[in-house]
Amino acid sequence: MTNRPAQQFFLPAVNLFRHLSRPQLIADSAADTDTSTTSSEVETADPLPKAEPEPSPPRRGWNWWLAGLILLGLVSGSAFGAFLLLTKLPPALDCQKISSMASDGDRLYCADVAAQSGKPEQLLAGIKTAQSLPKEHPLHAEGQRLIDKWSQDLVGIAKQKVERGDLSGATALVNRIPKSSEVYKRAQGTVKTWQEEWQQGQELTQKFQEAIKKQNWGSAWQQTDTMYDEMSFDYWRSSQREKLLKQLKAEKHEAKVLRQAQRMARYGSTGSLKRAIALAKKIQVGPVAKAQAQAEIKKWNLALQQKAKP
Repeated sequence: MTNRPAQQFFLPAVNLFRHLSRPQLIADSAADTDTSTTSSEVETADPLPKAEPEPSPPRRGWNWWLAGLILLGLVSGSAFGAFLLLTKLPPALDCQKISSMASDGDRLYCADVAAQSGKPEQLLAGIKTAQSLPKEHPLHAEGQRLIDKWSQDLVGIAKQKVERGDLSGATALVNRIPKSSEVYKRAQGTVKTWQEEWQQGQELTQKFQEAIKKQNWGSAWQQTDTMYDEMSFDYWRSSQREKLLKQLKAEKHEAKVLRQAQRMARYGSTGSLKRAIALAKKIQVGPVAKAQAQAEIKKWNLALQQKAKP
């Protein structure tokens, strides 16, 4: 049964080969018959003058060549067709329409494709897919490799969150890395380092604000320098430090304005109190100077109310 298609394929070529070869065979047979008959007649007949032998028909060797070429072409064509069938790629998998009945290999492949977006939810979904493969599964090792890769990607995203000042979000993301991942222990150690540096940044900020309240501008400046030298995250070295430096500049300026208002209010007259209040209301940028100005304004308003009483 398995040889029938091959027989049907080569049968026309064989028949053609036989057909093209038949005239040559007939010609060769006729030539042999004429030769034997002539020989016997020469032996029995009276001696006669020798007659010129008739020329034998020309051999048709080109028929063999033609049949061979046709057969070779048919064989080559079938071999080329078989090669195309073997090398033809299967249709690409559409991960947007993958069904719940898909194979584990297809699901893992589509999870990897989705994780290439770099989005945390896709990375976590890929980890969940890989975790579903049991240890005896042929794809377990590949799944574990992808879990480690995606876990490392999550650490990278978490670091970006820290750079933007979102330590809590970064910590929550790292904590979702599975303990089975080789990245887990290193990631937990990284989070601890982030938390320690965060605490140091908060302590420097607190010292800065205390120096501002005391109008110790040199000490406040020193805290910003320490923040730049000792911190590793750009959130502290750049964005937070620049924010504190702007505050320092505003506080120094508005502290002078508040002192002018205080000197004006010392005269105690209704006019001087009103001018002091108007000047103090311009203090709006520095949080420390603004709080101090609001307290002075409240005190001066009470003084005006007392003056207004009969």
